[in-house]
Amino acid sequence: MIGVVMTRLARCLWSKRQVFAIMLSGTFCTLAFAHYGWVVAAPALSVFREPRLACAETQFDCGEVPLDRKLVEHDFVIRNTGWQPLHLTAKPACGSCSTVKLSKDDIAPGDTSVLTVTLHLRQMKKGKFNKHVLLNTDAPRSPQVVFAIRGTAI
Repeated sequence: MIGVVMTRLARCLWSKRQVFAIMLSGTFCTLAFAHYGWVVAAPALSVFREPRLACAETQFDCGEVPLDRKLVEHDFVIRNTGWQPLHLTAKPACGSCSTVKLSKDDIAPGDTSVLTVTLHLRQMKKGKFNKHVLLNTDAPRSPQVVFAIRGTAI
C-alpha cells in the first residue's frame, strides 16, 4: 500500500519537476526532492509481503488435574496472515515432560496449522506447573513465540 502511494506521489511531483531521483531497492523507496533539499525514504511494497503469525491464544490454564490422568493435551491454532509462506519449528522448553506436534510445518498465506502440546503428568510432582513450548518462525515481526500450559497437579 505504501509503495503504491509513494509511486503516485512520485508521479505527481515528477510532473512538477520537484523530484530529481527515485530509487527503488528491495526494502525502501527513496525520493529525493531537489527543490526542497530533503530525502524521504518509505518502505516499499515488498516489505508488506512478509509472512505474519497470528494466534488466538498463547496460554492455556488446565486448572486442577489429577496425576492419574497421565496426559494433558491442548491445541493452539496458528494462522498466517501475511503474504508469504510461514515456516515453523516447535520444541518443548522443559525437556522430556512434554511433546509437541505441528499439523503443518509450512503455512500458506491465509492458512492455519495446529500446534498440539501434550504434557506427560507421570513425570510431574503434585503442585503448580507452568510448562513452555518454543515456536520458531521466519516471520520478521515474531521470530519466536512462547506457548504456555499451566495448572495444578493434584
